[in-house]
Amino acid sequence: MPPTYPWQIVGATILGVIGAATVLMIEHFRQERRRHVMNQDLDRLSRQLSRMRLELDQLRETQQKHDQKGKKNRKRKVSLMSTTTTSTEDYRSANDLDSSEQEFYDLSDDDIVLTSVRTIGTSLEEIDKNLDCGKIEIISETLVIINNMIDDDPNRVDLSWRAAKAYYNIAMLCEDSADKQETIKKGIDVCLNALKVNPNVPELHKWYAILIGSRADFQSMKDRISDGHLFKKHIDIAIELSPSDPSLHHLLGRFAYEVAGLKWYERKAAAALFGEPPSATYQDALDHFFKAEDLSKSAWKENKMLIGKCLIANGDYKDGITWLIKAKNITCKDEVEKRFDSEIQTLLTKYSSYS
Repeated sequence: MPPTYPWQIVGATILGVIGAATVLMIEHFRQERRRHVMNQDLDRLSRQLSRMRLELDQLRETQQKHDQKGKKNRKRKVSLMSTTTTSTEDYRSANDLDSSEQEFYDLSDDDIVLTSVRTIGTSLEEIDKNLDCGKIEIISETLVIINNMIDDDPNRVDLSWRAAKAYYNIAMLCEDSADKQETIKKGIDVCLNALKVNPNVPELHKWYAILIGSRADFQSMKDRISDGHLFKKHIDIAIELSPSDPSLHHLLGRFAYEVAGLKWYERKAAAALFGEPPSATYQDALDHFFKAEDLSKSAWKENKMLIGKCLIANGDYKDGITWLIKAKNITCKDEVEKRFDSEIQTLLTKYSSYS
C-alpha cells in the first residue's frame, strides 16, 4: 500500500474545519474515550522491550564469539592432555554452553510481542525510506527506533519531525477511530515539545500543521475553525523558513482552494455560530499551485489537476482544460493517482465544449 500523502487529505480536512451551513446547524459534539495514560505506558514499554532485545542480541553475539574461541582453546588443550595433568572437567564444551545459557538468549516472538527491529536501519536515509513505505509494521518499528534516539538526545528536532511524520502515517493507516485519534495526539505533542527546543525548523511546522488538520473529525465545529487558522499560521511559518519546498506551497494552495469554495451564506453562518473562518480566493490558490509547479522537480498529477480546477472556477475554461489534459497525460504511480484520473476525466467530459 502506497503511503498517504499529507496534501491528499487537506481538502477534506479543511472542509471539516469550515463545513457547510447545513452541517453547522446539526453538528453534534462527539467524544471518544481516551486511553492516553495506558497508551503512553504501552509506548514506553514498547521502547524498553525494543532496547532490551537489542541488548540481548548483542549479548548473544558476544557469547557466540566466546563459544567459538572456547572451541579453539578446547582443541588446543585436548591435544596437550597426554603430557599434562589438567582434568578435562576444567573445560566446558561449547555444546554444553549452547544447551543452557544459549537458551536464555534465544527469545522467540511469543516471549516478546514486539517485532524484532534488528533489520531496521538507524541512518536518516533509511528512516526516511521506511517512513514512506506505506507499511504500518515497518513504520511502527521505525518509530520505536526514532523514539529511542530521541530519548538519548531530546534536542534532536530532526528526529522529532520524523517521529511526527511517523505518527501521522500510522494514524492514516489506523482502522480504529480511537487509535487514530490518540496517534494524532501523540504526533502533535511531539511537535509542540520540539518547537519549544527549536522553533526555526520548517519541517516541524509543516507536520504540526498537517497533524492539526488531520484531527478535524474529532473536533467541535468551533475548534475546527480555530484549527483552520492554526493550520495556515504554521504553513505560513514553514514557507518563510523554507520557501523552496514545493509541498508547502501545494498545501497552502489546497487550503486556499477549499476556503475559496465557500458560499457567502456558509461563511455568514459559520461566523455567526463559531467565529470567522479563514478567507482566500481561487487566484490565491493558483498562485501557490503555480509556485509549487515551478519548484517541483517531477511531474505532479494532482497539482496540475488543481490548477485546472482553479482556472475553471475562475471562468478560464480553455486554459483549465489544457492543464487537466497535462495532468491526465502523466502516468499514474499508484491507486490514489488513478482516482485523480477518474476525477480529471469527469471534468474533461463536463467542460469538453470549451476546448
